[in-house]
Amino acid sequence: MKQPAAKPAPSRAVWWRSPSLVIIGASTAYALVVTYPVVFNLGSMIYGYPGDATGTVATYEFWAQALRQHQSIFENNLWGAPYGAGWQAVPFAVISLALASLSALLGGIGAYNLEVLASFPLTAWTTYLVARRFGCRPLAAAFAGLAFAFIPYHIEKAQGHAGQTHTELFSATLLFLMRWRQGGSRWNLAGAGTVAGVTLWIDYYFAFIDAFLVATFFAASFLRGKGGESWWPRLRTHVVAALILGLATAAFVPVTVLVAERGSLAGSLAAQTASFNQSLAEVRVYSSRPFEFLLPYHANPLVPKRVVDYETSRLHYSNFTEQSLFIGYTVMVLAALWVLVAWRRFETIVLLAIGAVGFLVSLPPGLNFNHYVVPTPSLLLNPVFPIFRVYARFGILVLLGAAILAGLGLSWAQERLRRRAALLLSSTASRRHTYCASCPHPPRTSGWRRSPPAFWSSTRSPRARRRRRRSRRTSTSYINRSTAIRSSTAPQRPARRTSCIPASSRTTVRASQGRFFRSASAMCSCIVTNTSRTAIRCPTTCPASPTCRR
Repeated sequence: MKQPAAKPAPSRAVWWRSPSLVIIGASTAYALVVTYPVVFNLGSMIYGYPGDATGTVATYEFWAQALRQHQSIFENNLWGAPYGAGWQAVPFAVISLALASLSALLGGIGAYNLEVLASFPLTAWTTYLVARRFGCRPLAAAFAGLAFAFIPYHIEKAQGHAGQTHTELFSATLLFLMRWRQGGSRWNLAGAGTVAGVTLWIDYYFAFIDAFLVATFFAASFLRGKGGESWWPRLRTHVVAALILGLATAAFVPVTVLVAERGSLAGSLAAQTASFNQSLAEVRVYSSRPFEFLLPYHANPLVPKRVVDYETSRLHYSNFTEQSLFIGYTVMVLAALWVLVAWRRFETIVLLAIGAVGFLVSLPPGLNFNHYVVPTPSLLLNPVFPIFRVYARFGILVLLGAAILAGLGLSWAQERLRRRAALLLSSTASRRHTYCASCPHPPRTSGWRRSPPAFWSSTRSPRARRRRRRSRRTSTSYINRSTAIRSSTAPQRPARRTSCIPASSRTTVRASQGRFFRSASAMCSCIVTNTSRTAIRCPTTCPASPTCRR
């Protein structure tokens, strides 16, 4: 009797061959290379020069010490270096509560490094998923994810603004919206609203930008409806979708307001907003210029010095942290290729719309043409949302749209090539983007030496508290450097414990505000007066000052 043929055993998917896991691993490895040697000094070194990054770490260190001493993280009277901004006037984000707990466990430096390093694999992974949802092949989607995760803008943000490194929030929002558009359930709208709410908890600027992304997607989806659908059912569908997303986001607002106001310590949220009114002059400084999307990354060692000097001279009093909006010539070519061959598809239209909105909002307030001022979105938005001034950050929408369009263009090229040629094209595109857009530059790291325990106990003593209360009555706030900064490229000097006493003469700080942070041996306490011109009563080199004592 003939035996029946045995059924083949079902093939098991090997977990370590998961494309998502490969993307996470590759982006993590490359992030460690870009930020080297931070991986070997997670508790004593950060990625970036002294400045905003070191101020953030000082805040994290304060949170860690405050929790260990059973104090409130909101009662930081040492805030203000080097600008003299009052701590009570800063609207907090909810993420501060989680970061304070993490700082108490890992230390301020460890929490900061974890926050920055985690943004690279998260951004690459979410962008890979959304590129796959838009129709990219796995290799092309991986290229789009890595291209967006390691754009110069992200690398610059990792050196100063840790909270704004998590650009995966935009990719995740777009992912849920695209799933709903392609026939998914309304739970995807709740997911998009949840991501928008988490964005509100992490960074107010990103929440502002995310709102424009959602509005642009809904507008493009309504105008480019599905085939055979009339306008009335389409309008009803999108109105209901907007309500669901809005309700999901609104659930995050009460906690946001509660943490931003911080009870009786900071007055009302309206008072905080009034203290952060930004003028049109500041908006013009921190807005984008079209050439900034086209010129190569200034920190790339392959860029000629003449080009770097040209970019530096065109900074319009801003900085490279906000103006590094280059996406890479490889991405530009692939994105243009896809737009030429598939410009009528909805995927192309919505990505172009998102990029166009981001570009227009990032422009300076008002464009002058032959004595006529053409109003731009930033000119109209400033009176409504005066708390925001850096509209160049809307350029992140241009970079996101370009990265996904480039992935679609690479997919189109792969379909018309043989297997080996397609693999060669993908690897060549990835390498060329790495070298031309975000080539690893010389290490930008700063090491830290922790302050002795006596420093924290002295700042928490009753005498210090009485002194701070007296200083607040005279509109003077104390500033302490919680740690001593030593740049990894500067020669090391022995630590000196010094403190500044009130002096009769003041040194006005204008362009030298940055120099105060770059002092390699400064470890002192200074007094800052909140006047029209920020003044510091001790100069940048504290040990050599006659107003300082050992």
